[in-house]
Amino acid sequence: MKLIASLALFFLIQTCAAQDMIFSPISYKDAPAEAVNYLKTQKLKAKKAKWSLSPTGVYMADFQKKKQSKVAYYLMNTGMMLYKRTPIKYEDLPAPVMELMTNRVNQPGTKLYVFKSPYTAYYAISIPFGDQYITKYFTNDGNQHEMKFK
Repeated sequence: MKLIASLALFFLIQTCAAQDMIFSPISYKDAPAEAVNYLKTQKLKAKKAKWSLSPTGVYMADFQKKKQSKVAYYLMNTGMMLYKRTPIKYEDLPAPVMELMTNRVNQPGTKLYVFKSPYTAYYAISIPFGDQYITKYFTNDGNQHEMKFK
């Protein structure tokens, strides 16, 4: 039984790890002017954000307070916003997502986010696993979603 549980956890981790987005830190000066201008239209100081770039060409401007992410914007080099990521509380999750993840969400160190685009919202649950986080994404109705930034 322990072997089956261990294998199930391993495959779950592998599936989730494939979904994690990889961003490399960049300098504010390397951020595209159009993305910086978009943030200025939102009355944000782009210079204060921690900037990162994904291999697919998506930029992230992460605004932090006391080393905790307050809000992050995912932008194309054209300045088009893909998502605004905001931390949320358990109570902010839609009921179908709450039902799926009740035990996992209560684990110490778990982080909850909502990724909002102009058209939809996805809910992210990041669970600590060793020195990393495993993140799962869900639609409003509780279906698992694979986040891709292209």
